[in-house]
Amino acid sequence: MDRRLINLIFVMVFFLFSCSNAEENKAQTVTEKTTTSQEFPSTGKVIRAMHGGGYTYMQIENNSKKFWIASTMINVKRDDIVTWTDASLMKDFKSSTLRRTFDEILFVTAASVKK
Repeated sequence: MDRRLINLIFVMVFFLFSCSNAEENKAQTVTEKTTTSQEFPSTGKVIRAMHGGGYTYMQIENNSKKFWIASTMINVKRDDIVTWTDASLMKDFKSSTLRRTFDEILFVTAASVKK
């Protein structure tokens, strides 16, 4: 199956579970695009981690650049180094589970803690 299709399905499932009702789905405007390694790295140090709705949200730092990623739930703590594959960037993503909006967040697949 095409990786873009898999990413799109992952993002759609994530979006559906993050919104608690249909009205929130209608009100939320989300922009998605597949990212490249030039735009965002695929590894970094965890600055902050939160769990909600079966997902782990992590603020990552890499070479002084800070950004948010979301993956299926993983065991992670501050200062862990994580890696991931295939990322889709979403702007203005509202998580009703966490009750916050992310200006930009990468939805990633296969995130893991580097040992």
